[in-house]
Amino acid sequence: AFADAGAVQKLAAFMDEKMPSAAQAFRLAEKDGVRLCRAADGTSVTVDGAGWLDVRSASGKLVTERIRVSAAAGKAVLAGRLLDDEAVYGLGERLDRFNKRGQRVTLYTSDGYNDSSATYMAIPLFTTPRGGGVFVNLYERMVADFGAAETNVWRFEADRPNLDAYLFAKERIPAAIEAYTALSGHADEPEDWNRGPLICRYYPDLTRLDGPFVCEFRGMTLRGHGLREMMERHISLGVKPTAVIVEGGGYADLFSKPEKREEFRRMAAYLREKDIKLMIYMRMGSVCSKAAPGFRPGFNVSVALATNGVPAVADTKMIPDRYSKGINPDVGKAKAHEAADITDPAFWDWYVNTVWKDLVEAGVRGVKIDFCEELPEEGANPGGVGVHYKWKDPSVFAGTSVHHAYPTFFISRFYCEMSRLAKDRGGFMVLSRGGGIGSQRNPYLWAGDQQRLFEKLDDQLLALLNSGMSGVPFMTYDLAGYQYNGLCAEPDGKIGDTPVVVRRGRKTDAGTEAAIFRRGVEFTAFTTCVQSHGFVRNAYDFDVATREHYRKYMTIHASLSNLIAKVCREASEKGVPPVRPLVWAYPDDPK
Repeated sequence: AFADAGAVQKLAAFMDEKMPSAAQAFRLAEKDGVRLCRAADGTSVTVDGAGWLDVRSASGKLVTERIRVSAAAGKAVLAGRLLDDEAVYGLGERLDRFNKRGQRVTLYTSDGYNDSSATYMAIPLFTTPRGGGVFVNLYERMVADFGAAETNVWRFEADRPNLDAYLFAKERIPAAIEAYTALSGHADEPEDWNRGPLICRYYPDLTRLDGPFVCEFRGMTLRGHGLREMMERHISLGVKPTAVIVEGGGYADLFSKPEKREEFRRMAAYLREKDIKLMIYMRMGSVCSKAAPGFRPGFNVSVALATNGVPAVADTKMIPDRYSKGINPDVGKAKAHEAADITDPAFWDWYVNTVWKDLVEAGVRGVKIDFCEELPEEGANPGGVGVHYKWKDPSVFAGTSVHHAYPTFFISRFYCEMSRLAKDRGGFMVLSRGGGIGSQRNPYLWAGDQQRLFEKLDDQLLALLNSGMSGVPFMTYDLAGYQYNGLCAEPDGKIGDTPVVVRRGRKTDAGTEAAIFRRGVEFTAFTTCVQSHGFVRNAYDFDVATREHYRKYMTIHASLSNLIAKVCREASEKGVPPVRPLVWAYPDDPK
C-alpha cells in the first residue's frame, strides 16, 4: 500500500531513477494463532493476536519488538518496545546528545543559530545495539520519543493519518545503516581536494583579488582582505588551501557588469596558478543571475500569501523566510527571498547549460549552499502566514513536505548535473547546510553556525557522530567555530579617512580563543574535511605557537591522505561513517 508514497520514492522519481528492490516479499503461515511472515533471506515478522509485530534477523535474533501502528485525531503513530537501558542512535544531525534514550525531539529543520536542541538535517531513522533499524519514510515534521513519554517505549508521531516505514532486520548497526543508504542513495566518493583546507571568510573578504579595501555592510564600514593576501598568508604558514570559497565575488553580476566579470576572472586565474580550486557561496534555490541570457521570471516560483487565513498577496516571488527561536543574527527577522522552480525542466536546462556552464568555464569547481532550511511549508506556518506555491509541476511535491523535500531535491539534482558538467575538470564539490532523507548522496554537508566556544566543539563532534549513525558519512563544520560569543563591531582604525571594522564579534580573551582554536584544529585534523568560515580570526592572526600548532596538525591531516581515501571509499560503498563511535564496532560492550 505504501510502495510509491514515501520520501525515497519521491526523490527517486524527481531524479528519474529506478527504485532499488529493498523491501522483501514475505510468505505467510500461521501457528497457534500467530501469523509468521518469512522472507527468502530468512528474516521474519511475527504478528500475534493483539496485533503486535516482532522482527527477527535471518538467524532468529529478535532485533525490534512489540511494534504497533495506530491512528487517532489525524495523527499516525508507530511505536515499539525498548529493552531496559537500551541505547538509541540516529535522527540525523543532532548537536545535543548521542544516545537518544530518554529524549523527545521534534524532527524539523530550522536555522536554530547556536541552539543545540535544533537541527539543520532531520532524518527519522534510528538503530540500537541490537542492530535493528526503524526508518519512517516521510519528509514531514514528526516527533520522536525514546522512553520520555512512556518507559521502555519508542515512538514516532506524524501529523497525518498514515505512515510509510521500513524495518531493517539486521543484527548489527553497520548492516542497518547500509540497508538504509541502499534504499535512499549512497554518497558519491569525494574528490581528494575536498578534504581541504577549504578557506571561506564572511563578506567582504575574498571578494577581490587585492586589498585592503572598504565597503558598507549592514550599517558598518568593513575592511576587506584581498584573495591574494589571504592565500599568501596561509601559504606562509606552510599550509596551502586546496580550495577557496568566494562570497559576494561578483558571480551574480557576471552577465551584466563587465568590471565584475574581469575581477572574477583575475581571481580565478590567480588560483589556477596556485593550483587552488575556486568555489562560490550561494543561497539555497538561488538562480544566481537574472541577467544571464534566456532568464525568465517564471524560473522563480510564484506564491500566494495569506495572513491568519485571509488572502493577503495573490502573486509574488518573495517567499517569507522560516526561522526558529534561535534567530541567526547575521540575517535579521522578517526577510523574504526568491526560490527557483525546480519542478520546471526549462529552468534546469537554462540553469545548467547557461549559468553554470559559464561559471564552470570561468573556473568554478564548487559551491557552498546556505539556508537550506528556510523554505516554508505549503499552507499555514508559525506566525499565521500561509504560503501557497504555484509550481510548474505540482505533482513533484504533492503529498510531501516542501520544507524538507525542496532542499534535498535541489541539491541532489544540482550535484548530479554539476558532477557531469565538471567531470573532466577535476570534479565539483557541493557543500551544503542542511537537508533530509537522501542528503547523504552529496558530499559534503556542514553542521551550521556555531560560536567559538569549547562546549560548541562538543556540539560539532556530536553532529558528525549522529550524522554518521544516520547514513550521512560526509559531514564537516566551521573550524573551531563560526563566530565569537556575541555579536558586535570590533573597530580597527582607518583606511585613509574611513573608519573600518575588521570583523564582527565580541572580543574574547586572546589566550582563551587561541586555546579553543588549537583544540578545534586537533579535532578537525582527524576528520575527512577541513574548512573554515565566519567572523573570527584566521589561523595566521594568532600567536606564533598557535600558528605552529595549526601547521603541525594540517601536516598530519595531509599525511593521512591514504587512510582518509580508504574510509571515504567505504563510506561511499556501504554508508560506513569515517568518524565512528565505539558502539559501531563494539555494540555488545556495555562500557
